[in-house]
Amino acid sequence: MGCVQMNGRTRWAAAISAAVGMMTMTAMIGCAADRPQRTALAAIDTQTGFPTNAECRQQWDTPDDGQEQADTASRCALQRHGQHPAADTTGIKAGGGYHLAFLEFGEDGGFAADPDPRSLHARQLADLRRHLAAQPQTYLITYVHGWRHDARAGDADVRDLQLLAAYARSFLDQRCRKTGRYCKAEVTALYVGWRGASVDESLGAITKPAAILSFVTRKPQSETVAPFVIDALRLIETDLRDQDRKAGRTGIDRNRMLVLGHSAGGNLLLSGLLDDPSGQTVEKAIAAQVPGAPLEAPLGDLVVLLNPAAESTKWARIQNAVHRREAALDLADCQNQSRTQPLFPLNQPPVLIAMTSTCGLTSGGKDTSPFCDWVTDTVFPIYRSALGKGNDRDRRTLGHMDQLPSDAPGMPPGRLVGTTHQFDINHTITDNTGKYIPTRIANAGNPTLSRCDVVDGWLLRARKLKGGPSAEGWDAGYSVQSGRQGRNSPHPNLTPINAEFNPPGKVPRRLESQFRHGLSQDLPLRLRLKDRQVTKGTDPFWNVAAHVGAILEHSGYVSYMTWCAINQLVLDDITGG
Repeated sequence: MGCVQMNGRTRWAAAISAAVGMMTMTAMIGCAADRPQRTALAAIDTQTGFPTNAECRQQWDTPDDGQEQADTASRCALQRHGQHPAADTTGIKAGGGYHLAFLEFGEDGGFAADPDPRSLHARQLADLRRHLAAQPQTYLITYVHGWRHDARAGDADVRDLQLLAAYARSFLDQRCRKTGRYCKAEVTALYVGWRGASVDESLGAITKPAAILSFVTRKPQSETVAPFVIDALRLIETDLRDQDRKAGRTGIDRNRMLVLGHSAGGNLLLSGLLDDPSGQTVEKAIAAQVPGAPLEAPLGDLVVLLNPAAESTKWARIQNAVHRREAALDLADCQNQSRTQPLFPLNQPPVLIAMTSTCGLTSGGKDTSPFCDWVTDTVFPIYRSALGKGNDRDRRTLGHMDQLPSDAPGMPPGRLVGTTHQFDINHTITDNTGKYIPTRIANAGNPTLSRCDVVDGWLLRARKLKGGPSAEGWDAGYSVQSGRQGRNSPHPNLTPINAEFNPPGKVPRRLESQFRHGLSQDLPLRLRLKDRQVTKGTDPFWNVAAHVGAILEHSGYVSYMTWCAINQLVLDDITGG
């Protein structure tokens, strides 16, 4: 661990390193420098949004399979993959074309190794802003990677983002043909790089022990760099909203911005949104919430934390802020008919979602714990315990937090914190022999294998079907032909993914997702309190327990089905009608 500066929070790691000298030695051998991975600037043409740097331009002109190649052009901080824009004559960006951009942050927000006195990320940011300003409409997918990753060419998370961007391109094309939306929209996938990998693992197994120990410093580092990341993303969001105002675009026709954070990247986003130095914090927005008015997302249109490596106390701060606001406005008991207006209206969309592959879930009576997220369920508590965190809520991640009475000072009695929703995918997509069809670039442009149905109004309908102003316990439902077994569905499914997919020779099985408010009997007892909900059904902060059909282990969120369900929350008017 000699590559990093130690502080009071991480001194215990020095003792571990002293006891295992070989790990210390491998850490020193395998140190990854605090330096940028994308040093070639695109020099954007302000009229076209295309890079003028010939090195970067190559990525636009060279056909590939959508995957970034570890060549010279991959040093560019802005690239184009798939179909060249000049080849488009239909107004529909077919062929899987998308932009890939990088925005990197060093250990202190900038890079000590950067020879230019200006921060590299500021120059990357300038190119990105010029690129976005030249687009007629943008779907910006921002991804913040986690532990043991960075922005280097060939990083697995870079490849995953490219895969998601290719499918998102297909989802927009489908919406153009079906609804006339997004016909001129460009997909830009923004990869936010930070030093999540402080150990160079290119030496293989010899450096793996040191890489595992690096979590001791990388988790705090994600919090250190968080304000710099949030500040840059807010600037980009402001640009997109200014473009909308100038173009007179409102509602679903606006630029769209989805923000994702995986693992320690999820902790980075959550930390930044809770403790934003600018004062634009989630808790402050909740404290100012006007009953019956939809709450805006804290960043972009939706923030999704995927298996976030963040302590549950951070999420409890959000839930306690809602409880306090409800109590201050005398809205705590929304079932009381004398109080007809809840804090959030029926047409409130989600604004911040945490999705975790939760241990203890069952499927068909079988325990699926071997496929849950062991990093956040097991590794994280060990790490926090070693730091002397004795409180269970300081040790557990928010995706594995129990449903318990709030212990916040001054909290009214009876208020709960914990998991709030569940998410499931009914089955995988298979061919006529029953073989699983993988999520890959080659399938992204196939209208049969990448279909993502439009689901306008589904969340509003689900809440109305439940009834009552707080809509507690709403359920997207599932269909008889979906292949689901077990308890009866409250109503036919409202969230199809690929309703018309039918493998040749197979019984029709409608491919669909299912979000549910509240927790079911599929969860272990410690995660639920019978007939009690942590939040109202209109609450926009979802702490979701995901079944293995939706997220498998720590990194198994790269699934066509799950990605479609997330995109539907942003691209479709789910609370309209």
